[in-house]
Amino acid sequence: MKKFKYMIQRITKMNHKAMYETAKEVHKRTGKNTLLILIDIIKTGLKYQAGYVDYLDFELYNVPESKRSTFVTRGVNNAYVAKFNSQEKWDTLDNKVEFLKFFDGYHNRAWLDLNATSFDDFEHFFKTNPRIVAKPVDGIGGKGIEFFDFDGTNAKAVYDSMRANNQTLAEAYIIQDERMGILHPASVNTVRIVTLQKNGHIRIPFACVRCGNGKSVDNLNSGGFAARINLETGVVETDGVGKFNKIAAVHPLTGITFKGFEVPEFEAMIELAKKAALHIPELGMVGWDVALTKDGPMLIEGNQFPGHDIYQSPGFLGEAQIGVKPLFDRLIAELDNTQNTEK
Repeated sequence: MKKFKYMIQRITKMNHKAMYETAKEVHKRTGKNTLLILIDIIKTGLKYQAGYVDYLDFELYNVPESKRSTFVTRGVNNAYVAKFNSQEKWDTLDNKVEFLKFFDGYHNRAWLDLNATSFDDFEHFFKTNPRIVAKPVDGIGGKGIEFFDFDGTNAKAVYDSMRANNQTLAEAYIIQDERMGILHPASVNTVRIVTLQKNGHIRIPFACVRCGNGKSVDNLNSGGFAARINLETGVVETDGVGKFNKIAAVHPLTGITFKGFEVPEFEAMIELAKKAALHIPELGMVGWDVALTKDGPMLIEGNQFPGHDIYQSPGFLGEAQIGVKPLFDRLIAELDNTQNTEK
């Protein structure tokens, strides 16, 4: 009876309009009956804790029942986060100013908090760093980011604009290493490295390179691409994948082939992510974004919800259609069996 009540609660709390739109989109892609698709979405949600976004992103409508349990769905990912990440520390990653303070020495870039400084401080900062990035402290997905160049007279206008748009964080513009820039010079391209950490021990289940596509940010939601990296070799082993599972063997603007691209300084990037993970042990599951400059790897940000959607793009899984849950569960079991005294 309790299980039945739980199922009813789950169904009543679903966003029925969005779920129906998802079913219509799947119908458009597959020709399957919309009602049957809706039933499958609900069943998959109840059985595998998959949201309708998961259903669409992972193309679960093409995945046989026998393989659906291998996917890290929204519910599974939430359980991982609840297990590993203390909510008391979430703000350290969510708030960009708190992040920069806490990880001083890991990000190696100049920054200024407009809420803690004066206009004169900002003007000096802008003159010293003639190209800056303006950000809201709580922005996600590249939203609200703007770039400004100092022209000798525009400090007050830029300051007022940032204040008006709640962009209270100014960062010096990052000049990336050309070896990463060739993917897409207009954006700072990053490597997303997921760390699992417990008792001082670390496992890394996933890494991918991300680059922009005509815009100044590398997020998939802004049209960018991601491509999975082989953790042993540091070489990209898949095509690029964009929003809506758009596959690109070659970057459409730069002509760079994704598969086979050797990520420069990959081992050093991994080591930086490991150091960052150990620096905040209260958050045992983090997706770190790392850029590369001429001075070496630079920590851009951390995400306590690392982005389970990226792991399991159909373009990464290929014909096997096996999700990453078995891998995550195996690595988590290994960590659960470790002790603080082990090295």
